[in-house]
Amino acid sequence: MFYIFLFISGLAVGSFLNVVIDRLTYNESFFGRSYCDFCRTQLKSYDLFPLFSFFMYKGISRCCGKKLSWYYPIVEISTALLFVLLWTFVPVADIYRFLYLAIGACLIAIFFSDLKYQIIPDELLIVYTLFAIPFFLMNPLDHLIGGIVIFGIFQFIHSVTKGKAMGYGDVKFALVIGLFQGLRLGALSMYFAFLLGGIMGIVLVIFHKKKPKSMIAFGPFLVIGVVLTIFFEKTLLQIIGQYFYPLR
Repeated sequence: MFYIFLFISGLAVGSFLNVVIDRLTYNESFFGRSYCDFCRTQLKSYDLFPLFSFFMYKGISRCCGKKLSWYYPIVEISTALLFVLLWTFVPVADIYRFLYLAIGACLIAIFFSDLKYQIIPDELLIVYTLFAIPFFLMNPLDHLIGGIVIFGIFQFIHSVTKGKAMGYGDVKFALVIGLFQGLRLGALSMYFAFLLGGIMGIVLVIFHKKKPKSMIAFGPFLVIGVVLTIFFEKTLLQIIGQYFYPLR
């Protein structure tokens, strides 16, 4: 029953994240009623049930008949699944489980905001940072060094390429990741992000979806890198300790 509750809670949070993603992009208030993307008609309460409403109306707007974006159910399902996986497989005390859920919600919002609109809102990074403070306080020196080093690398890439290789939102996101994860895990997150981003870029060029000099959103790959290191932190640190230096 608890996991069913957790999954449903994740769907509800995902529904809210859809609102956050759209309204932050268009600088709109969070306090207004939800409305149709196309005709701006205010939605009824039965239009707002996470996931259920989308499939009940077969992905069509009830008020104007336009086709709705699949982003909405995907964000909701992704959030629900991430909540269940984080609670189940990240071995930490319960208080930190809740922090991971909050951080997971921020990561989902960042992922789809950058994927959908090519932007990582500062507000999301600020909220992410607030939830990451307890992790920073566990080892302030290591996390501070991680933030400075990773930020410096991304700032260098951004400056040398004049923003063509990555946007400045990625640079700020990299700083937050370093402060949250520290030097070792932060570096691993960057490694996975660059590896997966490079593979995806090659695939898109091969299938003529992108030109060689085209930009793709890098924020989603940073999010994937962070998620991978969260789930496999212990294993990854053991590998580092075994092949590079002994862990103490």
